Amino acid sequence: MFKKLSPLLLAVSMTCAADQAMIVLDASGSMKGQVDGKAKITIAKATLNKVVNDWDESIDFGLMAYGHNRKGDCNDIEVLIPLSKIDKNAVLEKVKAIVPKGKTPISDSLQQAAKKLHFTEDKATVILISDGKETCDADPCATAKELEKQGIDFTAHVIGFNVDTNTDKQLACIANATGGEYFSAKNADDLNNAMKKAVKEVEKKEPPKKRTVRAVTAKKELKYNIILTASETEGGEQIDTTYHILKEGEEDLEPFKTCKSMI
Repeated sequence: MFKKLSPLLLAVSMTCAADQAMIVLDASGSMKGQVDGKAKITIAKATLNKVVNDWDESIDFGLMAYGHNRKGDCNDIEVLIPLSKIDKNAVLEKVKAIVPKGKTPISDSLQQAAKKLHFTEDKATVILISDGKETCDADPCATAKELEKQGIDFTAHVIGFNVDTNTDKQLACIANATGGEYFSAKNADDLNNAMKKAVKEVEKKEPPKKRTVRAVTAKKELKYNIILTASETEGGEQIDTTYHILKEGEEDLEPFKTCKSMI
């Protein structure tokens, strides 16, 4: 005979962080260069504006830029929009104010972006847009590999905007090292298409995750433990819950009662 369990025992709160994506924009001096009569930074801003306006608000958004404040400074890296639920107007204002000036510290930018993202078990993505290779005496490919070795779990999708073959290889290596995609964009249309593809990768939903938690009760007479496993969709919406009732002290044995229900 099973002891009747209070419904309060199953009132377990489960929450998850949203997926996160940090866009890293190259605003180095070379972004003043032109493609088809337009400055590359102008094209990049127009593309970012489209991305922001169409952004899936269930995904936290962040924006970082480098080379936009000072000439010749490899520390010129700034988080313009911290990771959070997107405020589209605030992002558009930040994008509008970006002026290309300085160096291309890809390695340090990648490291900073990845570390902003890694304190989560949920999907974390960097989208890097660059028109050139590293100019600050570092190897971004090696940095990406080292971050992976450190267990900083993130994916970098990289867009090379109007770059040469050698730069293509360096940027593609970053994507490959983190399980991301590399896109080569020669003009405005290419950049728009590449960003759409990168964002689609961010929006892909992973299979539901299973988590195990223990129900808690203040009733001392309870002689059973409950192991509760919940499958959740991305964003934390619970879709079903399975709970196992076990005798006290026998958590490692097969459950003698298993139930499945919506909670």
